[in-house]
Amino acid sequence: MKVRGRIDRDHSLLLAIMILALFLSFYPHLHYPFLLHVDEWFHVAVAKEIALGEKIDWYSGEEFSLWMERGWHFLLATIYFLFKPSVAQWIYVPAIFHLLAVLSVYYFVVKLFGRKEALISALLIALIPSNVTIGGPVFLIPVNLSLIFIPLALLFAFDEGSKLRNYAGLFAITTFLLYAHPPTAVILLLILSIYFVLNSFSKDVLAREKAKFILLVMFLSVLASIPNYLFYAQEKGLEVAKFDFWIYLRAIPYIYGVIPALFFIVGVYFLSRTRSKEVW
Repeated sequence: MKVRGRIDRDHSLLLAIMILALFLSFYPHLHYPFLLHVDEWFHVAVAKEIALGEKIDWYSGEEFSLWMERGWHFLLATIYFLFKPSVAQWIYVPAIFHLLAVLSVYYFVVKLFGRKEALISALLIALIPSNVTIGGPVFLIPVNLSLIFIPLALLFAFDEGSKLRNYAGLFAITTFLLYAHPPTAVILLLILSIYFVLNSFSKDVLAREKAKFILLVMFLSVLASIPNYLFYAQEKGLEVAKFDFWIYLRAIPYIYGVIPALFFIVGVYFLSRTRSKEVW
């Protein structure tokens, strides 16, 4: 009964955090029931063009063509096709994505550490600030896919259960991100590469076997995503792999928040004392 009471309490706290995340994502729209940023309007427009089968691009007046974020636009096009949200109703979608990010991070940290740590992580995700410099959960932008899909991908990578299920899930998520938001996919591939190296040098035979599968999944995902980049690679060459980054590192604590930056520093210090490959 004591354990059940604690679980019920944790679920109640998680529910409160979810409500907080929804409120903070929706708060800017209380007196402005429309999308806030020009990028959001662009993404919705492309999604509607896909769903409606438009041949001419509404922005340029030229023949419609997909961008490298086609996975993101197809996701939004699916939402439009299924629910036909009005101009004002699109404001609910970022809040739903924020809610999914809270749940994804919570579930990931529960598996890695425990419920207490997961609740703290979920709260920090709910409190992520939004601004036009770094984006954030208030906006309908593809970078917000990272907090939903990177934790899920790592769960598949770390899990010791069914290999076929785990690697199929990891392949699906990695490939989707390569089509939906290349910078997020690069971050995931970087994390997986570190995990691959740590397992490769392990004395455990099973860990070295896992390293081979991780490498295979990354290779197949990159191979499957080539059609998304082929046109741009032919047009721009190596510049296709370049992502503009305008934020100076010394400004991050002020843009992102001093308190979250302190959490990051303290967290890195304590986590660096572990030998767990998954934590590293």
